[in-house]
Amino acid sequence: MVMTASAPLHTLLPFGDLDGAVRATLAYLHRTLGFELWIFVRTEGRGSVIVESEGAVSALERGMAPDLPETLCARVTHGEGPLIAPRTSDGQAYAGVPILRGDGTLLGTICAVDTHPREIDCKEAESTLLLFGRLLSFIADRQLEVDEAERRAEHAEAEALTDPLTGVFNRRGWDRLLSGEDERCRRFGRSAHVFVLDLDEFKQINDTYGHAAGDRLLRQAAQATTRVLRRHDIVARTGGDEFAILAVESEPQQAERLRARLLAAFTAEGIAVSVGVAQRHTGATLRHAWEEADAAMYAMKNRRGGV
Repeated sequence: MVMTASAPLHTLLPFGDLDGAVRATLAYLHRTLGFELWIFVRTEGRGSVIVESEGAVSALERGMAPDLPETLCARVTHGEGPLIAPRTSDGQAYAGVPILRGDGTLLGTICAVDTHPREIDCKEAESTLLLFGRLLSFIADRQLEVDEAERRAEHAEAEALTDPLTGVFNRRGWDRLLSGEDERCRRFGRSAHVFVLDLDEFKQINDTYGHAAGDRLLRQAAQATTRVLRRHDIVARTGGDEFAILAVESEPQQAERLRARLLAAFTAEGIAVSVGVAQRHTGATLRHAWEEADAAMYAMKNRRGGV
């Protein structure tokens, strides 16, 4: 009877998420194809961020936003270069393959670099890269579907955590949704922005015309805010006359356009408002961005003499 070695059952379990699949892929490619450094670069708009790396210690670390425009990896993602370049004019070697969403748009890139030329079977290596690129593209697309389902479930669960006066999320709902989105930002290297809005004349109106007038102002502010948000954006009443917005998967230009829409909407309603906005920085959290946006809001309020 011939005995064969069998893999431990735990090694046959499916990956729990895209992170695990990417780490295993980079380790395998580093082990089989060589190259000093392998990285998974997540693309978002015009920017990019290193999500995972495997191999030599490098100035490129997880969470950094590398400058890729002139590299072979960047050209590969746009179909402008080969998947494998074992010897380039600068005496180095490169490899790369794009990771795509189901609709064909770019999600990121698997890149490899070596400071020395490589002796490699380009045809075999290219086949391996294409295989893993397609596998990771499939896993990434399924992960995005899971993320979207999680987001819908979180929103449905948070419906019970709404502010009864304005109909937007309350502070508890905001805290719960912020945590979920923060994990998705970390997983995919996504950009996001937090806005903080404070009604400048709320106290004066409340004191002069009574609580009913103050309540009407809060409802009016909530309606003006929700009208200009995108489908996935989140708004909550986090304090007496303070609202917070999470603009998910947003680039700085998109955040600036949203800020302009908010100010225009409040101006049209005749509501004086101070607005602060901050981006979630790589390696930080959405709560840090919230604190920065709050500070920016108070700076605007002080400049304008708001109350």
